[in-house]
Order: sequence, then C-alpha cells, then structure tokens
Amino acid sequence: MSTRAGLLFAIASLLAIAPGSASAQSVADVLQQWGLLGTWSADCQAPLSKAPRVTYVRQPDGNARHVLALGDGRQIDSPVLAARNRPEGGLEVTVNQSQEVISYVLVRGEDGRVRSLSSRRPNGDYYIRDGKLLANGAPTPWLRQCL
Repeated sequence: MSTRAGLLFAIASLLAIAPGSASAQSVADVLQQWGLLGTWSADCQAPLSKAPRVTYVRQPDGNARHVLALGDGRQIDSPVLAARNRPEGGLEVTVNQSQEVISYVLVRGEDGRVRSLSSRRPNGDYYIRDGKLLANGAPTPWLRQCL
C-alpha cells in the first residue's frame, strides 16, 4: 500500500469511527448534558389540573423515559427512543408515546427554562410548529425545572 493510499485509508477509517463514537453516548447522557433530567412544569406549585408535569428519568441501562403527568390523573410513560443536539440549536427528543412516535424539538431560554418549538409525527404532521399549538394557536409554555 502506498503512503498516499495508507493515509486515505486512515482518514476514511477515522471518519467511519467518528459517528459511532458520538452515538455511543446514551440517550440519558444526552438528556443529562442538556440538563433535562428531572421534572418540568410551567408552574411547579400549581395542581396538575392547571400545570401538567413532564419528567425525564434515567434508567440503569442508559435509556430514559418521558413521563407526562396530566391533571385528570392520567400518566403517560413513554420510552425515549433518541435524543440529539441539533446543529441549528435545540435538542430533538423522540419518544414512543402511546404507540405513536413523536419527535419534539426543545429550546432553552437564557434563564434555563425550556419549551417545545415543534412536535411532529413521522409522516410530517405537526402538533406544535414554531412554538405554537396547531390545535388552537396558543404558544407553548416555558417550563421550569421543579426542585
């Protein structure tokens, strides 16, 4: 093998390894680095009927769960399938919620609050777009971490 061919092979090998190294990070690690593990709400002191809660929980195997507690006593516990930092900013979190895969894009405010900028199904249908609920046009709330 020539020096040039050897150099090209080494570069190609590094490029092939690099994505695997980045993806070796667990879903829970990505959520933790983003500061998302824990419980979040628009108002942590209010009853669930006024301010539902979402909790991201690390599992021992490195996976994570997305638990949505609603005011009517329902709790939707969903596995987090993926979490990745977006090059243009924000975090994309994909969950299997009630047998439906949903991808959320979350953004962080300067004060540490987070909100959903978008939420879509694999077929491209949106529930949230540009930070607004498509059902009624209301902006998505900013969530604070409940301590």
